[in-house]
Amino acid sequence: MKKDINWFIKEGLLSKTPFIQRLAPRFIEKAKNNLITLSILFDINNNKEIRDSLNVPDDYDSSEWVVVCAYYAMYMAASAALAKIRYKSKNHSATVLALETFFVKKQLLEDKYLKMIEKAQLEKEYIDKEYHQGKKKLD
Repeated sequence: MKKDINWFIKEGLLSKTPFIQRLAPRFIEKAKNNLITLSILFDINNNKEIRDSLNVPDDYDSSEWVVVCAYYAMYMAASAALAKIRYKSKNHSATVLALETFFVKKQLLEDKYLKMIEKAQLEKEYIDKEYHQGKKKLD
């Protein structure tokens, strides 16, 4: 059963928060910082001169952190958009549904951006799962 926006509000996962609007610029700043980190990690992965100058081992791969940074950049941008309309979200599903309800359905945001954040979340969850499985093997 698909949950609706009222379920997330009732559960306290999405709430009208009058003063959250003030934090929108901070969320955007965090999104920008995540994009900068993503770019740096991408360059480390793909630029031999940078790898050599930083003494990065040949077998180092920052791809998983590129995905994580991309996800958090999108999530922070989504949080900023919700803050602008005075909403605070406490989880991914509530955020996506709020974006769909308040922005996509009103044609203020294209649906493809929701799909991007959902895809990034799935990739992040996969990375987290792989990390925890690898950690259990080491324990």
